Amino acid sequence: MPLYKHYFDMNCTTNTANGLAYHHATSPASWLNGQPDWMDSDVVFGSPRNDCEGTGICRISGFNSIQSTKKTCRKTRGLARFDASSNSIIIQFRRTMMCPRLYANHFYTGRFHMSDPCWLGKDLCRKINQTSVCMMPGTYAVQEKDGWIRVVIPVTTM
Repeated sequence: MPLYKHYFDMNCTTNTANGLAYHHATSPASWLNGQPDWMDSDVVFGSPRNDCEGTGICRISGFNSIQSTKKTCRKTRGLARFDASSNSIIIQFRRTMMCPRLYANHFYTGRFHMSDPCWLGKDLCRKINQTSVCMMPGTYAVQEKDGWIRVVIPVTTM
């Protein structure tokens, strides 16, 4: 079941041929209202360079495309959307679906730190009509509202 179905009443859901959920949100939540094209995603936290240890995003792909990780408390579901106007990826997580330790390690301070770049999975790249998308290392503001955590990460596209 798509992540948003647990929390909102959506009017339109379209599943793509590659299995990614593609949503046109008309929910009462202000972060989703009027924002089309949210994709259910699996996110594994940590550094890609350090076997998913440390801070940042190690892998992000379409929902159910990442096999279980050996690391406990490293993976969660989220909603991702490419914003071409700001050349960024917006990722939102439901806090209640996140391990408390994951929240404490990555979001508690109000800043999300990525020490290494992270490439989006090919399934998400196809969905947004890009050959490759790289989320840039840096420290980004964490926004929390109505039980959601939101991070906007600049990207380079090819």
